[in-house]
Amino acid sequence: MRAMLVLLLLTLPCLAGGGTVAQMSEGEADRVCGVWLTEEGKAHVEIYRCGEQYCGKIIWLREPMKEGQPVRDDKNPEVELRTRPVMGMILMEGFTYDEDGEYTGGTIYDAESGDTYTAKMELVDGNTLDLRGYVLIPLLGRTTTWVRVISGHSGPSNSDQKR
Repeated sequence: MRAMLVLLLLTLPCLAGGGTVAQMSEGEADRVCGVWLTEEGKAHVEIYRCGEQYCGKIIWLREPMKEGQPVRDDKNPEVELRTRPVMGMILMEGFTYDEDGEYTGGTIYDAESGDTYTAKMELVDGNTLDLRGYVLIPLLGRTTTWVRVISGHSGPSNSDQKR
């Protein structure tokens, strides 16, 4: 009985520290939250926490209108989604933060081509984000660099919107 008590007392600091590590990781992971300017300067994408993952939606377009109408998702492979506006569209979903400092397991939708890619992202520094979209393996992909416009999280978004 005494041995069990000693073992419990020795283990408690580790158990208590585990919660702190998880909280630090979560805070560190949330550094990606904010508004980012795409490499081409065509859009601002807000990255936010959606449950335990990270998602992103378009909140600004350099050219929001086309022929007097809001830009539509006209290249979408799903015909019923081709009339939806690109503004406000969720284009990134399913990213999780890992111990290596990367956000993996996500997908990104390219409205200009109508293609969806597996993706991963990594903060280069507090204001620079490398995002790699790929098919099958990261080697078969392309990296784009986004620059932070606004930091922080502006709250929950409409994550039930179809891509």
